[in-house]
Formats: sequence, C-alpha cells, structure tokens
Amino acid sequence: METRKHPPVPSFPRACVGTFRNKHGIKKIRFKGTTTDNADGGQYRGDMAIDYVLVTTDKIVTSDHWQKTESEDGLYYGPGNVGIGDKQPKADLSILGNLSKPLTGHVGITKGSNKVIGVGIRFTRELTVGDSIRIGDKVFVVNGISDETELTLNAAHPLGALNATAYTDGDLLSVQTGAEVESLVINRFGNVGVGAAKPAVRLDVAGGIRVGAETVCDAGREGTIRYNDAGDEIEFCDGGAWAGWRGRRGSRV
Repeated sequence: METRKHPPVPSFPRACVGTFRNKHGIKKIRFKGTTTDNADGGQYRGDMAIDYVLVTTDKIVTSDHWQKTESEDGLYYGPGNVGIGDKQPKADLSILGNLSKPLTGHVGITKGSNKVIGVGIRFTRELTVGDSIRIGDKVFVVNGISDETELTLNAAHPLGALNATAYTDGDLLSVQTGAEVESLVINRFGNVGVGAAKPAVRLDVAGGIRVGAETVCDAGREGTIRYNDAGDEIEFCDGGAWAGWRGRRGSRV
C-alpha cells in the first residue's frame, strides 16, 4: 500500500497579545509564512489575512479625540496632526510658544493693576510691544514699555504678584548639532536662522545660498529670484516676466 505524504502546514509568526495605548483601528494585517522542514527539500508558502483589527485604549477617550502625551510636556497628538503647546492643531505640525524663557531680574504687580515694575530687569532689551508675557499662572500681552523697569499689560492682573520671575516666548524651534551649535532656529518672531543663532530678519543665513532655475513668474510670485543657467545671471520676477539685475556686474571669482 502506498502511503501519500501531505504537505506540512505552513508556519506563521506567533501572535502577540498585549495592551496597546492606541485608539485607532488597523486594517488588513497579513501574516506570511514559509515551511522549512520539508524532507523532500521543497517549500510551501501560505498566508493568512485579517481584514480588520481594533486596538482599544485602557482609558476613556475624550470626545474631541485629542490626547496629551503621558509626559505632560505640552505635546498633543490626534488624527494626522501634532501640536506642541497647541491642544487642537489644525496643521500637520502646529507649534504654540510655551512662554519658557525667563526674563532677567524679578517683577511685581499689584492685584487689579496692569502696571508691572521690575527690579534688575531689562524690559527694553528683552521685550517688544506685542510680546507675550507670563506672570504667575496668567498670560498677557505687552501693551507698552516705558523704560528698562516699567511696562504695561493689555489687561489687569487678577491676583497680583510679588518678586516673581516673568517668562516670555523662547525659540519656537531649535535644531543643534552634536556639538550643541545652532544649525536651524525659528525664533518667537517667526524669523528663520540657518547657521545663525539669533536671526534678526525673516531669513538669516550664515553662509552661501543656492538659487535654482525657477520657470513660473506671475503676480503671486512677484519678488522671487532665480538663477538663469543660459545667461549665467541672477534674475527676479517682476510679477509678469523675469528680468535681470540692473547695475554693473561684479567680478567673477
């Protein structure tokens, strides 16, 4: 009598069961396996598909579907967007200043007053009108700066504060090299510094800038600059056409 061998059952990775801190569903997971113990030297392949897996949290999910990270560091996440200091970010990445930069010296303010007096302070050098300032647990906007030691807020302080440290917005984004050298900075004014630790203008680059060969010039791109490969010169968009720089061409190094 002939004994017929049946192919072995394909082996699959073991499923892992645990607690996941995620409230989103995961669709179409597929496990694939290949037998390796066939005595005839052949291999059989097989797979198993799961159409839908729902992973639930171990706590109640808020109705707005936004959660704060467990570190309580002001980082929020939700469906597709991340907010730093912003509880409900509308963009992929939304950064709200965290008022973490302490001012020099100390300040005092009377309850019900909007006048701040500082000791050992430098208001005119560390703040400008329109800046945010936190005194205690309350946040205000600088309405006016009289001198180094006196300023006014946009509203009265409901509690008052004595000998307190005031805070303003620090850099919104800071990227450093391994040697702790600033390579990219976005400060509280929105100025971008590339290799410049304290950008004073909208774009401050410590080094050369390479400009490519842009082609489109229209009203929305007025003021754009490009490099013309054919003419070997820098051109700018005047809102309708590309034009060369006016003036004497400098020496070529």
